[in-house]
Amino acid sequence: NIDLIFHDKTYYMTGGELNDVALNQEGTHFYRDENGNPYGKSAYYIHFTSETFTIVLTPGEEYTGRWTADGKTRLMSMNIKNEHSPSKVFDRNIYAVLKQIRYYEGDSKQIILYSDRNNFIRLYNER
Repeated sequence: NIDLIFHDKTYYMTGGELNDVALNQEGTHFYRDENGNPYGKSAYYIHFTSETFTIVLTPGEEYTGRWTADGKTRLMSMNIKNEHSPSKVFDRNIYAVLKQIRYYEGDSKQIILYSDRNNFIRLYNER
């Protein structure tokens, strides 16, 4: 059900792949800054409303836009309206996947957003 999965939901990024290479090999980028300080819930998340989304990568790297999804086919699109290249390489890799989302898998606890089989972002509803 699209409403249960996306409407007024926030999901936190926990992993993914870009060209079959894990985005989070060290296991810390989604959770801590370069000084080791925890981000908590202030970074690496996507918040969905009924028609729009806000993506926050590292603090200050924020993107907004509109999304659509089909609950039967699981096809999805996310149209980012304030496109610009993130300053950090890690953020650029995530952005490269998110700006080309084509379909999703999951439920109201975990979703995976895919641009294709080799490029995806994994998200959970809790940090």
